[in-house]
Amino acid sequence: MEAILKRFIRFWSRRNKYAVFSWLTGFFAVSVFLIYQLPFEQKHIYDIIVNILASFMGFILSLILLYLLTLILSHYEDEQKVCYDDHFLKKQYEKSGYLKSFSIHSSDEFKPTPKVFEDLPDLEKMSECNLIDIVSHKLQYWIQTAFHSIGNLRANDTDIDKARVYVDILFDSTDKLDRMTVIDYPELKDQFQLDSFIKHNSLEIISAHSQSQIEHSLTVRLQDLKVSKEGINIVTHRSTYIANLLTNRAIDYKIRGELSLRELFENRPKLTPLNVSKMSNHIGVNVLVFIEDGKYLLLPKRDNRGSIAKNMLTASWATRLTMDNYSKKLNAHYLKKGLITQNIGDFAKALKVHKSFFDGKVISPELIGASRDIYEGGKPTFFYLVNLKDVKAIDYLREVYRYSKNPPKDVNMDNSEFVMVALWDTLRMNQDIVGLNNIVLKKDARLTFYTPMHHKFDVEWRRVSYPCEKNLIAAFYFLGIYKQKRLRCKTGIPRRR
Repeated sequence: MEAILKRFIRFWSRRNKYAVFSWLTGFFAVSVFLIYQLPFEQKHIYDIIVNILASFMGFILSLILLYLLTLILSHYEDEQKVCYDDHFLKKQYEKSGYLKSFSIHSSDEFKPTPKVFEDLPDLEKMSECNLIDIVSHKLQYWIQTAFHSIGNLRANDTDIDKARVYVDILFDSTDKLDRMTVIDYPELKDQFQLDSFIKHNSLEIISAHSQSQIEHSLTVRLQDLKVSKEGINIVTHRSTYIANLLTNRAIDYKIRGELSLRELFENRPKLTPLNVSKMSNHIGVNVLVFIEDGKYLLLPKRDNRGSIAKNMLTASWATRLTMDNYSKKLNAHYLKKGLITQNIGDFAKALKVHKSFFDGKVISPELIGASRDIYEGGKPTFFYLVNLKDVKAIDYLREVYRYSKNPPKDVNMDNSEFVMVALWDTLRMNQDIVGLNNIVLKKDARLTFYTPMHHKFDVEWRRVSYPCEKNLIAAFYFLGIYKQKRLRCKTGIPRRR
């Protein structure tokens, strides 16, 4: 009966998102009216009706309680699907060479506490200042002060600029990116097929994504990649987003509480090579977007419906390689630049601005590297850099405000809740919470930085601390290599081998 009722609720929820609430409200109203208002001449009839209604109400209330518990557990859904704990993964990948510990900034760049904050007074004119705005602003201010005060307690006050991530490098900006070839097999006969074990357990695995947004579409799968002196050779074909949810995005989910796909298919000290991997391995895309010539980095906070990294910071645009027509062949130019320049609409929505905001602006994306995500069982990600030199922070914040007043009806997959303008020089990673005797109390990958936060009618500089997706840390790693390459080009210093 419970399963039938759940299907009924889901069906009516799809037809009208307020249907279930309306039905429950109406049922309780009628029940109360019948119990307390209608006269019953025979007491035994009255008792029967009351018992029936009370039993049904108790059943409904139990379902509501289970639903609320499910919502609470959804906050930890990602932890059940993908292990982000570096200390746990160390047991398997310690000797792999995947662990990268690096400085996010150059030595003269990192300033954890800026001496002077940029004044943004014109932002106050974006909305009228009335009593409702003031009260709303104060409430937001107190709530966020409490939230970030807790976050700041977890942020180690240190000038050490170190980050850590497990990553399997495919190529970086020092490789011959101009000599990239793509061999693509878009035909249906060449499409990726799930392993029989995964198929047989697909219903249970997909239940791990009960609180996630699910999309039925094709994806571009990285079948193989080779780097040589001649260049980078890439082989791709097609997979599906459902296959991704059943493999990479549920790599650590315990099937029947006993066995995970990592334990079954990725139980080696190194990732299975791409050409024999059982995972869907579609190509992910991470784009770092800087404004004011590198002064600010745009950092979105993903909402609670994302398929992974719920309520975490991600790259400015964290998506997957998409195509207008998946039956056509993928080419190297699209992989290097066209993904962004030919999809400005989705790029704009990811940054919470209208597409027209980029009219007349130069957008020149640069591919800075690619790697396989250890945490998601080897899913490949391509990393890009976009430097919007002429975009000012004040202009971007104004546009975000206008966008919030008239957002599009359709949103991107893995939509963000909001986008922060992070003062790049102040950004650092807090790796763990360490207690006495260097005991790790919590494995905690968080980013701490200063950002101007807009509250209704004014703007305030705040130090904030949020958990972040691991691929964002990997993006910083490739950004560092890219900056070192540019520095060597300017100074003529050869690359160290």
